[in-house]
Amino acid sequence: MENGHSETWTFDRDVWFDRDIDGRWLVWAGRHNATALPDEVEGEGDTGAIVVKDPTVIAFINLLGELIADPARFRDEPTFSCPRDDETP
Repeated sequence: MENGHSETWTFDRDVWFDRDIDGRWLVWAGRHNATALPDEVEGEGDTGAIVVKDPTVIAFINLLGELIADPARFRDEPTFSCPRDDETP
C-alpha cells in the first residue's frame, strides 16, 4: 500500500516458475490449460516468459517460494528490500 492506496490484480492465467541449473529463473505466463505443460500450449499470443538474471529479483523469487511453502513463517510480515546503488550492502 502506497499513500493509502491499495491495488488488487485479478487475472486468469497460469504462472510457472522454473529455476535453471545456473540459478536463473524462467517466469512463464499463459492462458489456463489444466492438461498442458507450458511448452505444450498453442497460440503465440497466449504465452510469454521472462528470464530473470538479476540477483535481487532472484532473491525475491526464492523468498516468495518460501512464503508459499510455509506462510506461518512469515506471520510477522518481514520486509524484503535491497540496498540502493549509493548504499553498501
